[in-house]
Amino acid sequence: MPFDSLIQIEENRRLGEGAFVVSFRSPTLAAETLPGQFVMLGFPGASEPLLRRPYSLYQVGRGGPDLCEVQYKIVGQGTARLAGMRAGEKLTCLGPLGVAFHLPPRDRAPLLVAGGIGIAGLMHLGNALLEAGREPRLLYGCRGREDLELTEGFHHANIPVDYATEDGSRGLHGRVTALLEPALAAGGVEVFACGPGPMLHAVAQSTAGRLPCQVSMESHM
Repeated sequence: MPFDSLIQIEENRRLGEGAFVVSFRSPTLAAETLPGQFVMLGFPGASEPLLRRPYSLYQVGRGGPDLCEVQYKIVGQGTARLAGMRAGEKLTCLGPLGVAFHLPPRDRAPLLVAGGIGIAGLMHLGNALLEAGREPRLLYGCRGREDLELTEGFHHANIPVDYATEDGSRGLHGRVTALLEPALAAGGVEVFACGPGPMLHAVAQSTAGRLPCQVSMESHM
């Protein structure tokens, strides 16, 4: 059940160009959040931005049993303000929200597909799969070099990553859906996807009638 709380920032770490990971401690949230769920973060007493924004929970319990992390990029007024906050400052937090992912059966290998900052919605799932003795693999698509730092958590967890970049700076020169077809052709996988709408639509079309696919939608509420 979601609950509303006031949280204190423990760290707001810069990852790369316009990308950050903000961490805070919440024993209840850490205990109750499942992979694929999200929180709504806001600024106490603020009139601008007035409404809270949704953020995927990036990692939970990795730096202590009650530590929660949110990975984000500066894309507007709210994330720009969040990027300027420091340890000790407070945020409002409502969560956990949303429908969680279901882990695949043992006869299907978990294949994670992410586009851009959508990768933040799959790291918690990747950790849960590892803890369950599974071997996830990530297909990651992004515009270019400026987004490559977003895969940091997957490398630390030793989850294999295949890249597709639109500028050709790493991996396949193109979109992540070009990596997906060979993986689907091999069979025996279940797809978990998070990213921009057009990417999710393409993934859904590719898997329809062939293999199971779970999708995490990222949009303002």
